[in-house]
Amino acid sequence: MKEIHVLWTGGMDSTFRVVFLSRLPVRIIPYYIITDLEFRKSNENELNAINSITQILREHKDTKCVLEDIILITRDQIPHKKDISDAFQSLQDRTNEMNKSILKKWNFKTQAKGIHAYIVPYLMASQYEDCALLAYARNLSELEIGLAGDEPSIIKTVTKLGGIFKKIEMDIIGDNYILDFDDNASDLKTIFKNFSFPMLKTLKMDNEEFLLENGYEEISKLTWFCYTPIEGNKPCGTCIPCCAKIREGFLNKFSDKALEDNKKLVTYLDKIRNRFE
Repeated sequence: MKEIHVLWTGGMDSTFRVVFLSRLPVRIIPYYIITDLEFRKSNENELNAINSITQILREHKDTKCVLEDIILITRDQIPHKKDISDAFQSLQDRTNEMNKSILKKWNFKTQAKGIHAYIVPYLMASQYEDCALLAYARNLSELEIGLAGDEPSIIKTVTKLGGIFKKIEMDIIGDNYILDFDDNASDLKTIFKNFSFPMLKTLKMDNEEFLLENGYEEISKLTWFCYTPIEGNKPCGTCIPCCAKIREGFLNKFSDKALEDNKKLVTYLDKIRNRFE
């Protein structure tokens, strides 16, 4: 049975991928990296979602896969590899340089609040270093990353840094995408060479419709994406994933308070953007 190694966060994109694969005769081996990042308070919510969804999929009438238990790994359990960490730092430095024309216009107060992550066009998230180290440590050559086609920031960043998404055909699971690299993209290759991006040509709303139309409504409701939940288990509306979900039209996943808080944040961000125009 073909093994598929998947990074599963409990969010909408990676969960859709697990659901899609569950309908095929494959063995799914999911991984979850437990983070200790100050701005992410969602490990418990994500793991609760994953455990509940796993149970539902194992009992679902259309499931043909073998879904293994989630493999939990803390960041300090992933062996360090200097060339990977150095390459990632170089990518972050280059990403910051690309954003420099915007960043230099901001005052210290704005930067201190981390507002730059909402506005700058190029981002290189620390999760990609963790995933690269995980793939190396586990000898994985095609760790699946749930990156949908309407996530322009990371796609734009990778392309700007010299990456070229290439379509490949794979047995059983069909189309997939990996990265090719131009001659000046050695750091990018070090980080991204062991990843695949099977959802690159999908759209989030289409994926949601697939879940709703094929008997996975409960799973759709269980997915978790918010970094800083309020009242224990409700999306905040103001962290970066929440802002993205609201912008993409998933308003039904938020309380009235979260939507109001998001509106206030967006108004504030628009004022900052207007300074640059």
